[in-house]
Amino acid sequence: PAPQQHLLPHPAYLPPIPRNSCITCPQCHRSLILDDRGLRGFPKNRVLEGVVDRYQQSKAAALKCQLCEKSPKEATVMCEQCDVFYCDPCRLRCHPPRGPLAKHRLVPPAQGRISRRASPRKISTCTEHELENLSMYCVQCKMPVCYQCLEEGKHGTHEVKALGAMWKLHKVRA
Repeated sequence: PAPQQHLLPHPAYLPPIPRNSCITCPQCHRSLILDDRGLRGFPKNRVLEGVVDRYQQSKAAALKCQLCEKSPKEATVMCEQCDVFYCDPCRLRCHPPRGPLAKHRLVPPAQGRISRRASPRKISTCTEHELENLSMYCVQCKMPVCYQCLEEGKHGTHEVKALGAMWKLHKVRA
């Protein structure tokens, strides 16, 4: 004996629903009469339609670089430590693969968006002094530094500014 292919008959083999049949909406429980328009004559589920629209927009929206000066390019990576999306030119300019930033973990933008939602923003710590928070910005080296970096002399003679002020200044320019 041949195994049963499917439990329900193919839609083409179902008898048509007679015109002027009464159907009850599973959501609002209103009785609706099927007219010449068929199911297209029924009211749309606006809530579900909105959910689908938002999902499609989020899938279509490319993640943009947060450091591009004029029109932001599509991000190619996200730094988990800096919590910033970069395009290739901005990553090479602002997040070089050498020095202290070389230890940062760069992930694809979509993965970065997921991890960003999953964990709240953390205070960045110094890669050289892991117990120290980054609180200053070395203008000469163009990188965030901690107080211990300043005290040990690596950046002691360099011009430094408050990290928060520099972040705001850069966001205004971007």
